[in-house]
Amino acid sequence: MAVPAQTSEADAWDAVLRQTKLAVESNTDPYAWAFDIRSTLHSSAIAIPSTELAHRLVSHFFWDNYSAAAWKLLHTSLSLNIIPPTLLVALLSAAVVPSRKVYPTAYRLYMELLKQLRDMLEHDVSSPYYEK
Repeated sequence: MAVPAQTSEADAWDAVLRQTKLAVESNTDPYAWAFDIRSTLHSSAIAIPSTELAHRLVSHFFWDNYSAAAWKLLHTSLSLNIIPPTLLVALLSAAVVPSRKVYPTAYRLYMELLKQLRDMLEHDVSSPYYEK
């Protein structure tokens, strides 16, 4: 029984990547994208907030698929609690801060995201996912 579940999860991540690429290319409403992603994860029994989704989004967006639309998708996934905020900040910090001189726009958008997340991060420290 474990094999079909793994195949189902792999299919879910492929679907998430396709939905994300399409959303960025067509500048889809971030909330429509987020609800589609949430539905895909839910149908595959993937827990939300998803640490795996955070890893996949950051690795997908930086640096090959970087765009302003990508930042909107990240922000929306945070506001709808699809990905853990502290993990996203850690992943983005590792990707954006060392490259801030090469990608100044990404750094500026990252700093804006941090400003918006200040309250959310304070709340997240007390969540059960903080240790992860």
